[in-house]
Amino acid sequence: MPIVSRQSLRRTLGQVHVRDTYVGELTASSSVAGYAINVVDYATANLALSGQNAYVGAWLRIFGNDLRVASFNVGSGAYVSTEFGAFMGVPSVGTPYERHEVLSPTEKDRALDDSIKRLRVRREVAIDTVEGAHTYTMPDGVQDILGWYYFASPAGSLDRVRRSLASLGEDPARAAELAERWRPWRSYALMHLWVTQY
Repeated sequence: MPIVSRQSLRRTLGQVHVRDTYVGELTASSSVAGYAINVVDYATANLALSGQNAYVGAWLRIFGNDLRVASFNVGSGAYVSTEFGAFMGVPSVGTPYERHEVLSPTEKDRALDDSIKRLRVRREVAIDTVEGAHTYTMPDGVQDILGWYYFASPAGSLDRVRRSLASLGEDPARAAELAERWRPWRSYALMHLWVTQY
């Protein structure tokens, strides 16, 4: 199973699906004055933009902190934020950052967390056994290991065991009694019956 970072998921969500995210690197050393921070990326400089209202209200994620853009210098590509500048240190050249325009990075993280939680919900599976019905909580993907047959058709599993017993000359009605002889290795006996050719 591939391991994906939260940062990678957030950037994919923002760049591919919401299309409000830009990922860049600082191209000049930034400055901190009081609580204001200037984040400079020459790649975003664009004289075709009008005034300093471009990107106002957007979020910058840098050093794990979310900063709101107060103004943007279109000539230099400098974002000016008045939030948390004194607490995060001075970013240097090459520091990666993200600009989010519609949804904040925190909102995207929250949406990703909710989606992941829904995907990881455990399922209840009832399996008919020789001793009666048992309910197990199986994590997603276990059917890939154990095979779809046993969990897709619990009645089919019990029927398969009965036919395997009959092919061995045993009375399927005595299955519980036969299982006691195999205690504490009954599960191995059951696996053998599942794979026995009948």
